[in-house]
Amino acid sequence: MNLSFAITSWFAAALVAAVTAVGAGTPAAAAADAPNDPHYNKQRYLEQTGVPAAWEAIQASGKTLADVTVAVVDTGVDLKHPDLAGRLVDGTNILQAKQAPQDDNGHGTAVAGVIAAVTGNGQGIAGIAPNARIMPIKAVGANGKGDEEQLGQGIRYAVDNGADIVVLSLGLHLYSPYLAEIVAYAESKGVLLVAATGNEGKTVRYPAAYPTVVAVGGASVTNEYKPLSNFGPEVDLIAPWFVFTTGNGGAYVSKEGTSMAAPQVAGAVALMLGLDPELTPGDVRERLRQSALPLEAGWNVRTGYGLLRTDAALLIQPKADMHEPDDRKDQAKPTSVSTVVRGEFASKSDVDWFAFDPPYQGEVSVRVKGWDGRSVAAELVLDQGGGSSKTFDLSGGKEARLPSSDGERLYAMLRLKSDAGAGPTPYRIETDFHIYSDPYEPNDKAYQSYRLPTKATNVVEGTFSKIDDQDWYSMKFDSPGTISARLETDTWRIDPELYIVREGDAPTKPFDENGEGLPEFSGDIEVKPGIYYIRVRNVKALFPLPVVGEYTLTVKFEKKFFDDFEPNDRSYQATTMAQDRTYRGVFDSAKDEDWFQIRLSRKSLVTIEITDIPLDRYMYYTLFTSGTQQKYGRTSPFGTTSMKLTHELEAGVYYIRLMTDAAYQDKQYGVAYRRAPLVAGFTDLDEHWARDSVKELVEKGIVKGYDDYRFDPNGTLTRAEAAAFIARAYGLKPSASARAFPDVAETHWAKDAVAAAATRGVIQGYPDGTFRPNDPVTRAEMTVMAALASSTVRKSSSRSAFTDVSPDHWAASYIHAFVDGGKLQGFKDGTFRPNGRATRAEFATLLAHLLK
Repeated sequence: MNLSFAITSWFAAALVAAVTAVGAGTPAAAAADAPNDPHYNKQRYLEQTGVPAAWEAIQASGKTLADVTVAVVDTGVDLKHPDLAGRLVDGTNILQAKQAPQDDNGHGTAVAGVIAAVTGNGQGIAGIAPNARIMPIKAVGANGKGDEEQLGQGIRYAVDNGADIVVLSLGLHLYSPYLAEIVAYAESKGVLLVAATGNEGKTVRYPAAYPTVVAVGGASVTNEYKPLSNFGPEVDLIAPWFVFTTGNGGAYVSKEGTSMAAPQVAGAVALMLGLDPELTPGDVRERLRQSALPLEAGWNVRTGYGLLRTDAALLIQPKADMHEPDDRKDQAKPTSVSTVVRGEFASKSDVDWFAFDPPYQGEVSVRVKGWDGRSVAAELVLDQGGGSSKTFDLSGGKEARLPSSDGERLYAMLRLKSDAGAGPTPYRIETDFHIYSDPYEPNDKAYQSYRLPTKATNVVEGTFSKIDDQDWYSMKFDSPGTISARLETDTWRIDPELYIVREGDAPTKPFDENGEGLPEFSGDIEVKPGIYYIRVRNVKALFPLPVVGEYTLTVKFEKKFFDDFEPNDRSYQATTMAQDRTYRGVFDSAKDEDWFQIRLSRKSLVTIEITDIPLDRYMYYTLFTSGTQQKYGRTSPFGTTSMKLTHELEAGVYYIRLMTDAAYQDKQYGVAYRRAPLVAGFTDLDEHWARDSVKELVEKGIVKGYDDYRFDPNGTLTRAEAAAFIARAYGLKPSASARAFPDVAETHWAKDAVAAAATRGVIQGYPDGTFRPNDPVTRAEMTVMAALASSTVRKSSSRSAFTDVSPDHWAASYIHAFVDGGKLQGFKDGTFRPNGRATRAEFATLLAHLLK
């Protein structure tokens, strides 16, 4: 399956570079002189990567650069550009074989100019490699896009027609076995491939992501990583993001992106091969890595081994093992999990430690060969922590698989086996990463689907860890509702597709509206009771290979509720409510009305409570009398989920109408009511023994209750309340000379009553001058206060009516007077409990008896 790719330009602007090739025997001296190219001062990237210093070094060496052919597989090259005159060799047009590889986009011309624009010709810019010849290969259309097969044909043509270097400022986010074979073919023929990583700030594109391809990211003018430069374990080094280069039609333009970083590396390699044509691709990669300017400690996924330094790449005497010293675990250097790097056992006892940072849970595979590809008798020891280890035999091309947890650094030691030969042993280590198989496997078919719980939100993280991996999930719904699914991925190497179908239904259309790396949405789907299957897969290829990356599937379910009390859209259809039962409903539309009926046999305090109102809805409440006349109305404040309403209602039939501003069926509101009969305006007197007495006094305005419809008959009577009840009962008024108490403020609610009772001598203060209005009144005090207020005459008795009231008790004569008069009673056990606290009901009852 041919897949399209795009040039790695910044938006539509491909980084353009003019290329100039020199003939055999061209001395380097001409390039080392101060360039007279008028736009040279705009090429700051040359100084940033040490190109002028490289020219000077070549001139000082007195060596003659050999010609090097650099194939630019791209949109073609402007074959008539004056700054490329004499630098071009025959190329080809893959798209239209009978036509010349003329650039109709400008991208390929930009790439070519960076490498080989004629230096010192008094016009334009200076190319990096005066010995470079550009082979223009047009494999990309005018729109900057091409396909996998055309790209492969372009690389193959370059390799078979004498190219030494192939620069690829383009790419796709798919591992292609077809391209992998061509990349391996180029390596076997001694042709180095240099490619741009891409400009999305995400996963490295292919072909840069193949291990033997030099993957070039982008650097800022201050030698920092450019955030939009693609990154990952495949990055080798970075080069300047911004360039000034050649454009179509003889123009010169500013360009940016990894498209322009890659040809800078290709130009440096052309100089390297010009000095030493015998360098292999492996030699060149090692020189580039070892000569790069480190921007962080060791290799890392964003900057690789560092910034390109062309001068250092030419002058370096590369080490046989760039990771030395690495004989101990604490000396282990960070190493990519997807690369080919060289090392050397200096002796039979030499050991090399490596540190791997896998991007996910999975396995790091490791293979070791000689530089020439032959077998090396080596073994790998994985440090498992805690003093334990595991040894893998790597001889004969065997592979070690090192298991890793997410975010866990791995340490491994490489050494020669005991039967290996003596002496220095060069080797190359090849690594690759294999992502974990998700815990929902096997779920490759619908009948193997992983059953997700039926809940509001399911979040699943999975992988495509094998060829043509498809993951099936299912959900069983017992009631209607709505589901919505979102499938997203953390890598552009996945083009996610989402498919949802009900068991037994005809196939539906998959959700695949967006491209690679972008999420897919199902929107809201109405579901009926039954089983629904959800399939996720990667559709970047007909049979996609495993991908290093994860996807996240989020499935949301909103149950669709029904109203069991419909039809109740009119008052005559109203649902009769029982007390303390919650009635639930939904609204099919903003015009829907739900009516309920309550019946009261007596006057009551009715509390209506409405719950589970959606946060984004209003609830409109109206109470009607039996004559359909509106009595009360209320709207819930926006953003609240409940409201409580309290009404004093006479006996009768009442109707409740509920409405909302917009339909909802994803949840049910609740409505309930409770009633409490009102006696004298209070809800706590209906069955109380003092009911009639309290009612009588309330009606006369003598006693009062609280604002929450309570009289609190069993509550403790306070001194202030006793004074108030007595003053109202007997119409007592304070005199002008009434005694004032310091603890009864002018603003105290019972100030006048206390003063009036004190004036009458009904209540007295304490020796310290205080009244203590909130102190409780005892039953003995209650009796004496009532007797004094009502002018009851004392009655002495030699024999007490109560076992706990002796004849000489200070209140005994008043107690006896009330008992004989039938105004007061004790308890069933024969006690009066004179020191017990008097209740509000007891005092109200005593007053009621006295007032009759």
